[in-house]
Amino acid sequence: MKRTAKQIAALLGIVLLVLLYVLLLVFAIFDFKGSDILFRTCLIGTVTIPILIWIYMYLYDKLKQNRDGTGSDNNITIHK
Repeated sequence: MKRTAKQIAALLGIVLLVLLYVLLLVFAIFDFKGSDILFRTCLIGTVTIPILIWIYMYLYDKLKQNRDGTGSDNNITIHK
């Protein structure tokens, strides 16, 4: 089954978030010294990773539209 770029980006985001939470849990259980920094990183990552994926998908669609010739710039008509 062929996956699209959007599906790959979404799966990558899910894997990154799950990995981030698992690492946070492990560091919290074993009480490492830097667990407070990892917690802040997890909070930031929870917000930024989905936003970055959304930006990637948006730009991918726009670039694909321009490459295919279906972008809004190609539909401009000049009236004389």
